Amino acid sequence: MRAVTFQAPGEVLVADVPEPELLDALALLTSRQRAVLVLRYFNDLTEVQTAEVLGCSPGTVKSNASRGLARLRESLALVPNPRPNPTREL
Repeated sequence: MRAVTFQAPGEVLVADVPEPELLDALALLTSRQRAVLVLRYFNDLTEVQTAEVLGCSPGTVKSNASRGLARLRESLALVPNPRPNPTREL
């Protein structure tokens, strides 16, 4: 499991996600969205630093982060959350 924290203006998303499922969800993003999220939230770069690395404007970073986070939330909601099987008493 990997604890994932994405902080966007006005919200914080924290989830315990198995790493293979997180990688699968990241793979569903566009390459630009994936790059922005990895640089911003895994490498802790600022929007300006991320924009410099990617050769785009900070506004492009913001919009890709917003769209990528929304898509990631949707993808992770579709991933089954393993629950222990209830034991029935006989």
